[in-house]
Amino acid sequence: MRDEFLWEGKRPRVARETMCLPLDNGGKQILDLHSRNEAIDLWKLKGFLRQGTDRANWPFFVDQIIIKRWEMGETLSKHGKLYNIFRQNIHIPAWRIDPVPRDIKRMIAAAKKYNLQFTGLSISKDIKLQMPIWKHLAFSETRFYDIRRKPALRCL
Repeated sequence: MRDEFLWEGKRPRVARETMCLPLDNGGKQILDLHSRNEAIDLWKLKGFLRQGTDRANWPFFVDQIIIKRWEMGETLSKHGKLYNIFRQNIHIPAWRIDPVPRDIKRMIAAAKKYNLQFTGLSISKDIKLQMPIWKHLAFSETRFYDIRRKPALRCL
């Protein structure tokens, strides 16, 4: 739509990236809507990931929407063991994201695009104790199954 307006329905003669450059660099200083929308999604994601007393109310609702749509009858959601997809080791298949509202879907896509991970140089004991045990971030399915096959564990 923007290209149709700029070029009056004709074929663009200048690349979109060039048009977004500042006037000093030969561009027309056109707003890059894709980058702007992505920045908004990342800003929402930052607010969603905030923890503690300064966390807004809307992330709690988003957590519940994602959990209801994602698990849909799995035992973990029935027992309240899922509560934040970014603080737990949860992979959301694309077909499970479909019924989620568009804004939440875009926020999850931005997190996947930039490979959002829970990391820290020095995590305090208090924070470690707040981490959920179910679907823990440090849990590795392959490592679990490798350990389970050890002969020593058969005795236990």
